[in-house]
Amino acid sequence: MLNTALTINPEGSPQQLIKTIQLAEDLNFSTCYMGDQGFTLDLYVTLTAVACNTRRIRLGPGVTHPFTRHPVVTAVSIASLDVFSGGRAFLGIGAGGSRSLVPMQIPRSKPLQLARETVEISRLLWKGKPVNYSGEFFNLKEARIGFPCRPDIEIHWAARGPKMLELGGELADVNLLHGIPRFDLPNVVEIVRRGAQKANRTTKLQYAAMIVYDEDSRKLACARTAYRMLDSTDEVRAKLGLTEEKMAEIRRLVTTTGPASAAFLISDDILRHYAIEGTPADCAAELRQMISDYGFTGITFEVNDPGNAEKLLRFSAKILEQI
Repeated sequence: MLNTALTINPEGSPQQLIKTIQLAEDLNFSTCYMGDQGFTLDLYVTLTAVACNTRRIRLGPGVTHPFTRHPVVTAVSIASLDVFSGGRAFLGIGAGGSRSLVPMQIPRSKPLQLARETVEISRLLWKGKPVNYSGEFFNLKEARIGFPCRPDIEIHWAARGPKMLELGGELADVNLLHGIPRFDLPNVVEIVRRGAQKANRTTKLQYAAMIVYDEDSRKLACARTAYRMLDSTDEVRAKLGLTEEKMAEIRRLVTTTGPASAAFLISDDILRHYAIEGTPADCAAELRQMISDYGFTGITFEVNDPGNAEKLLRFSAKILEQI
């Protein structure tokens, strides 16, 4: 059965965010990913408020990272969310985005090892027993979560670079393919599956789709694409024809005045690699083909504007009816 999800940042009013995720639940979306952007509403406070106002939808970071939160803090936060939600939490982890790390002046050094240690520590702590752990960055002595928690909380993973993608296949229950240009999907899926094979495990593939259905959604998609250019690989940028000068301008605008200010730098030719555009039937046909080609087990719809989320969610629900 296809896992249907939305991904949203904790922006706008708390009431609007809760209303949006309640609507997603009513439309039978099964999962909600929420971004950890650092300067928006706090991820875990917001997710807990959502948990207390929903019944079925699964909730977790989409995604958090190991640079601003100690793995123990992350593991305890997820276990707490799982308690408040009645067993609906998961941990989504990644390498950290420029939107939060650049303003904090935190270098993204050794993200693979940091993310690995976060996952290992979390899984050990969720078993409920005292943990002794010796890592490159984190060390624990007789550390133990002080309340009962579920030992099999899922790990979801988001990455774009080849080493992080392979590690996601090795460690994660679900790999969220987020911000991947379609020309790179065959390579990305192969890398993730190679990592899973290396660890003798299976992993689910959750594809994040950015839907364009009118001029407003196109503008939002361009802004979102400008933001993800900051954390894309050099190879992807080269294939998109992005020069160092253009990337420097995108980076300056995104980190100083926000992604919307850089949207004009995203051409239609760049956008077509990231967005799925057309009627619900058109979008459904394209997604059906991708599911068939790559074996995706879930589809996530990006909610780029909390204020206009209802229109997108209802449009996405029509797409899902035809997949």
